[in-house]
Amino acid sequence: MNRRDFFRAGGLVAAGAAVTGVGLRSTAHADAVDPPPGFAGLGESIGNLPVAAASTQVIWRVETSRKLVALTLDDGPVPAYTSDYLDMLVAKKVRATFSLVGERALAHPDIVARQVSLGHQLENHSFSHLDLGKHSAAIATREVERGAQIVERLSGRRPAFFRPPWGMLSGAAVAAVGRVGADVLMWSLQLDERNLNVEQNVGHVVDNIVPGTILLAHDAKHHRLDRRIGLKAIPTIIDRLRDRGYEFVTVSELVEAGRPGPTG
Repeated sequence: MNRRDFFRAGGLVAAGAAVTGVGLRSTAHADAVDPPPGFAGLGESIGNLPVAAASTQVIWRVETSRKLVALTLDDGPVPAYTSDYLDMLVAKKVRATFSLVGERALAHPDIVARQVSLGHQLENHSFSHLDLGKHSAAIATREVERGAQIVERLSGRRPAFFRPPWGMLSGAAVAAVGRVGADVLMWSLQLDERNLNVEQNVGHVVDNIVPGTILLAHDAKHHRLDRRIGLKAIPTIIDRLRDRGYEFVTVSELVEAGRPGPTG
Protein backbone atom coordinates (compact mmCIF):
# COMPACT_ATOMS: atom_id res chain seq x y z
CA MET A 1 0.00 0.00 0.00
CA ASN A 2 1.42 3.37 -0.94
CA ARG A 3 0.72 6.80 0.44
CA ARG A 4 -1.32 7.94 -2.54
CA ASP A 5 -3.61 4.91 -2.28
CA PHE A 6 -4.13 5.50 1.43
CA PHE A 7 -5.17 9.10 0.98
CA ARG A 8 -7.09 8.72 -2.28
CA ALA A 9 -10.59 10.14 -2.75
CA GLY A 10 -9.92 12.97 -0.34
CA GLY A 11 -8.36 10.68 2.20
CA LEU A 12 -7.11 12.02 5.48
CA VAL A 13 -5.67 15.28 4.23
CA ALA A 14 -5.84 18.27 6.49
CA ALA A 15 -8.72 19.82 4.56
CA GLY A 16 -10.80 16.67 4.91
CA ALA A 17 -10.15 16.47 8.61
CA ALA A 18 -11.06 20.11 9.04
CA VAL A 19 -14.40 19.56 7.32
CA THR A 20 -15.25 16.57 9.47
CA GLY A 21 -14.08 18.20 12.69
CA VAL A 22 -12.23 15.09 13.77
CA GLY A 23 -8.52 15.04 14.43
CA LEU A 24 -6.18 12.09 14.80
CA ARG A 25 -3.42 11.15 17.19
CA SER A 26 -1.03 8.29 16.63
CA THR A 27 1.39 8.53 19.53
CA ALA A 28 -0.35 10.63 22.13
CA HIS A 29 -0.31 7.78 24.63
CA ALA A 30 1.94 4.88 25.47
CA ASP A 31 -0.56 2.45 23.97
CA ALA A 32 0.03 3.48 20.35
CA VAL A 33 3.16 3.64 18.24
CA ASP A 34 4.01 4.69 14.72
CA PRO A 35 3.14 2.39 11.79
CA PRO A 36 5.58 -0.40 10.98
CA PRO A 37 8.55 0.23 8.66
CA GLY A 38 7.52 0.11 5.01
CA PHE A 39 3.87 0.95 5.67
CA ALA A 40 3.70 4.27 3.84
CA GLY A 41 0.31 5.34 5.02
CA LEU A 42 -1.43 7.35 7.68
CA GLY A 43 1.46 7.75 10.06
CA GLU A 44 3.51 9.82 7.61
CA SER A 45 1.18 12.81 7.57
CA ILE A 46 -0.68 12.48 10.80
CA GLY A 47 1.15 15.40 12.33
CA ASN A 48 -0.40 17.73 9.74
CA LEU A 49 -3.95 17.03 10.84
CA PRO A 50 -5.74 19.32 13.28
CA VAL A 51 -6.48 17.66 16.61
CA ALA A 52 -10.06 18.29 17.64
CA ALA A 53 -11.69 17.64 20.98
CA ALA A 54 -13.23 14.44 19.64
CA SER A 55 -10.00 12.84 18.44
CA THR A 56 -9.63 9.31 17.15
CA GLN A 57 -6.56 7.28 17.93
CA VAL A 58 -4.92 5.11 15.27
CA ILE A 59 -3.31 2.00 16.73
CA TRP A 60 -0.75 0.01 14.76
CA ARG A 61 0.87 -1.89 17.63
CA VAL A 62 1.36 -1.34 21.33
CA GLU A 63 4.53 -0.24 23.08
CA THR A 64 5.08 -2.76 25.88
CA SER A 65 7.96 -4.71 27.36
CA ARG A 66 5.71 -7.71 27.93
CA LYS A 67 5.72 -10.46 25.32
CA LEU A 68 2.15 -9.96 24.21
CA VAL A 69 0.59 -10.38 20.77
CA ALA A 70 -2.97 -9.78 19.61
CA LEU A 71 -4.31 -12.08 16.89
CA THR A 72 -6.91 -10.25 14.81
CA LEU A 73 -9.17 -11.91 12.25
CA ASP A 74 -11.03 -9.92 9.59
CA ASP A 75 -13.89 -10.31 7.10
CA GLY A 76 -16.18 -12.85 8.81
CA PRO A 77 -18.27 -14.31 10.06
CA VAL A 78 -18.81 -17.02 7.44
CA PRO A 79 -19.90 -20.57 8.33
CA ALA A 80 -16.95 -22.75 7.36
CA TYR A 81 -14.00 -20.44 7.88
CA THR A 82 -15.03 -18.71 11.10
CA SER A 83 -16.32 -21.92 12.65
CA ASP A 84 -13.07 -23.73 11.87
CA TYR A 85 -11.06 -20.86 13.34
CA LEU A 86 -13.17 -20.96 16.48
CA ASP A 87 -12.55 -24.70 16.84
CA MET A 88 -8.81 -24.17 16.43
CA LEU A 89 -8.73 -21.32 18.95
CA VAL A 90 -10.61 -23.43 21.48
CA ALA A 91 -8.05 -26.21 21.04
CA LYS A 92 -5.19 -23.72 21.48
CA LYS A 93 -6.90 -21.83 24.35
CA VAL A 94 -6.47 -18.50 22.58
CA ARG A 95 -8.88 -15.58 22.52
CA ALA A 96 -8.70 -13.44 19.40
CA THR A 97 -10.17 -10.17 18.16
CA PHE A 98 -12.60 -10.60 15.26
CA SER A 99 -13.47 -7.61 13.06
CA LEU A 100 -16.96 -8.33 11.75
CA VAL A 101 -18.52 -7.33 8.44
CA GLY A 102 -22.01 -6.20 9.46
CA GLU A 103 -24.06 -7.83 6.72
CA ARG A 104 -22.27 -11.14 7.29
CA ALA A 105 -22.87 -10.92 11.02
CA LEU A 106 -26.58 -10.34 10.38
CA ALA A 107 -26.64 -13.43 8.17
CA HIS A 108 -24.91 -15.60 10.79
CA PRO A 109 -25.94 -14.46 14.27
CA ASP A 110 -25.37 -17.98 15.61
CA ILE A 111 -21.67 -17.70 14.82
CA VAL A 112 -21.50 -14.31 16.50
CA ALA A 113 -23.20 -15.78 19.58
CA ARG A 114 -20.56 -18.51 19.68
CA GLN A 115 -17.75 -15.95 19.37
CA VAL A 116 -19.21 -14.05 22.32
CA SER A 117 -19.65 -17.21 24.40
CA LEU A 118 -15.99 -18.14 23.86
CA GLY A 119 -14.77 -14.76 25.11
CA HIS A 120 -13.46 -13.35 21.84
CA GLN A 121 -13.43 -9.60 21.25
CA LEU A 122 -15.73 -8.42 18.44
CA GLU A 123 -15.11 -5.19 16.55
CA ASN A 124 -16.43 -3.25 13.56
CA HIS A 125 -15.15 -3.92 10.02
CA SER A 126 -17.86 -1.84 8.25
CA PHE A 127 -21.27 -2.96 7.04
CA SER A 128 -20.40 -4.37 3.63
CA HIS A 129 -16.58 -4.25 3.34
CA LEU A 130 -16.30 -1.34 0.92
CA ASP A 131 -13.07 0.55 0.25
CA LEU A 132 -13.94 3.71 2.16
CA GLY A 133 -11.32 5.74 0.29
CA LYS A 134 -13.33 5.34 -2.94
CA HIS A 135 -16.83 6.24 -1.78
CA SER A 136 -18.78 9.33 -0.82
CA ALA A 137 -18.93 10.75 2.68
CA ALA A 138 -22.52 9.54 3.03
CA ILE A 139 -21.61 5.96 2.13
CA ALA A 140 -18.50 5.94 4.34
CA THR A 141 -20.53 7.23 7.27
CA ARG A 142 -23.24 4.63 6.72
CA GLU A 143 -20.69 1.82 6.52
CA VAL A 144 -19.05 2.76 9.83
CA GLU A 145 -22.22 3.55 11.76
CA ARG A 146 -24.30 0.58 10.57
CA GLY A 147 -21.41 -1.78 11.24
CA ALA A 148 -21.08 -0.46 14.78
CA GLN A 149 -24.80 -0.79 15.43
CA ILE A 150 -24.86 -4.41 14.28
CA VAL A 151 -21.84 -5.45 16.34
CA GLU A 152 -23.39 -3.87 19.41
CA ARG A 153 -26.80 -5.44 18.78
CA LEU A 154 -25.44 -8.96 18.28
CA SER A 155 -22.65 -8.94 20.86
CA GLY A 156 -24.18 -6.76 23.57
CA ARG A 157 -21.05 -4.58 23.56
CA ARG A 158 -20.37 -1.35 21.71
CA PRO A 159 -17.29 -1.84 19.53
CA ALA A 160 -14.22 0.01 20.74
CA PHE A 161 -12.38 -0.19 17.41
CA PHE A 162 -12.99 0.17 13.69
CA ARG A 163 -10.77 -1.87 11.35
CA PRO A 164 -11.01 -0.24 7.90
CA PRO A 165 -11.34 -2.65 4.97
CA TRP A 166 -7.95 -2.90 3.24
CA GLY A 167 -6.69 -0.24 5.67
CA MET A 168 -8.31 2.48 3.52
CA LEU A 169 -9.97 5.51 5.12
CA SER A 170 -11.47 8.89 4.29
CA GLY A 171 -11.98 11.95 6.43
CA ALA A 172 -15.71 11.17 6.59
CA ALA A 173 -15.01 7.63 7.75
CA VAL A 174 -12.73 8.84 10.52
CA ALA A 175 -15.37 11.35 11.57
CA ALA A 176 -17.89 8.52 11.79
CA VAL A 177 -15.47 6.42 13.83
CA GLY A 178 -15.16 9.29 16.26
CA ARG A 179 -18.93 9.73 16.49
CA VAL A 180 -19.45 6.08 17.44
CA GLY A 181 -16.80 6.45 20.14
CA ALA A 182 -14.22 4.13 18.60
CA ASP A 183 -10.56 4.21 17.59
CA VAL A 184 -9.01 3.01 14.32
CA LEU A 185 -7.37 -0.40 14.56
CA MET A 186 -4.58 -1.09 12.07
CA TRP A 187 -1.91 -3.81 12.26
CA SER A 188 1.86 -4.18 12.37
CA LEU A 189 2.27 -7.70 10.94
CA GLN A 190 0.11 -9.87 8.72
CA LEU A 191 0.02 -13.28 7.15
CA ASP A 192 0.82 -13.29 3.43
CA GLU A 193 -1.60 -15.68 1.75
CA ARG A 194 -0.69 -14.37 -1.68
CA ASN A 195 3.04 -15.10 -1.77
CA LEU A 196 3.93 -17.47 1.08
CA ASN A 197 2.96 -21.06 1.83
CA VAL A 198 2.07 -22.37 5.28
CA GLU A 199 5.64 -23.03 6.42
CA GLN A 200 6.88 -19.70 5.04
CA ASN A 201 4.09 -17.83 6.81
CA VAL A 202 5.07 -19.45 10.09
CA GLY A 203 8.65 -18.27 9.61
CA HIS A 204 7.53 -14.82 8.49
CA VAL A 205 5.52 -14.24 11.65
CA VAL A 206 7.90 -15.86 14.13
CA ASP A 207 10.91 -14.03 12.69
CA ASN A 208 9.23 -10.62 12.74
CA ILE A 209 7.26 -10.70 15.98
CA VAL A 210 7.98 -8.09 18.65
CA PRO A 211 6.20 -7.38 21.93
CA GLY A 212 2.95 -5.53 21.28
CA THR A 213 2.42 -6.85 17.75
CA ILE A 214 -1.07 -6.70 16.25
CA LEU A 215 -1.20 -9.68 13.87
CA LEU A 216 -3.65 -9.71 10.97
CA ALA A 217 -5.25 -12.81 9.47
CA HIS A 218 -8.64 -13.51 7.88
CA ASP A 219 -11.53 -15.84 8.67
CA ALA A 220 -13.37 -15.52 5.34
CA LYS A 221 -12.76 -16.94 1.90
CA HIS A 222 -11.30 -14.93 -0.96
CA HIS A 223 -11.70 -15.88 -4.61
CA ARG A 224 -8.00 -15.28 -5.40
CA LEU A 225 -6.31 -16.22 -2.14
CA ASP A 226 -6.08 -19.43 -0.14
CA ARG A 227 -7.21 -18.08 3.19
CA ARG A 228 -6.87 -21.55 4.76
CA ILE A 229 -3.12 -21.00 4.72
CA GLY A 230 -3.70 -18.93 7.83
CA LEU A 231 -5.85 -21.59 9.44
CA LYS A 232 -3.07 -24.12 8.87
CA ALA A 233 -0.21 -21.82 9.88
CA ILE A 234 -1.59 -20.19 13.02
CA PRO A 235 -1.56 -23.28 15.30
CA THR A 236 2.17 -23.66 14.70
CA ILE A 237 2.68 -19.90 15.08
CA ILE A 238 0.94 -20.06 18.45
CA ASP A 239 3.13 -22.96 19.57
CA ARG A 240 6.37 -21.34 18.39
CA LEU A 241 5.60 -18.00 19.98
CA ARG A 242 4.56 -19.59 23.25
CA ASP A 243 7.89 -21.43 23.25
CA ARG A 244 9.49 -17.96 23.09
CA GLY A 245 7.44 -16.74 26.03
CA TYR A 246 4.69 -14.89 24.15
CA GLU A 247 1.10 -14.67 25.37
CA PHE A 248 -1.91 -14.17 23.11
CA VAL A 249 -4.38 -11.49 24.25
CA THR A 250 -7.25 -9.48 22.81
CA VAL A 251 -6.61 -6.02 21.39
CA SER A 252 -8.21 -4.35 24.41
CA GLU A 253 -5.99 -6.34 26.75
CA LEU A 254 -2.96 -5.40 24.65
CA VAL A 255 -3.86 -1.71 24.73
CA GLU A 256 -4.40 -1.86 28.48
CA ALA A 257 -0.98 -3.47 28.94
CA GLY A 258 0.63 -0.56 27.12
CA ARG A 259 -0.83 2.12 29.34
CA PRO A 260 1.44 3.58 31.99
CA GLY A 261 0.62 2.52 35.52
CA PRO A 262 -0.45 4.92 38.28
CA THR A 263 2.13 7.36 39.56
CA GLY A 264 2.72 8.86 42.96
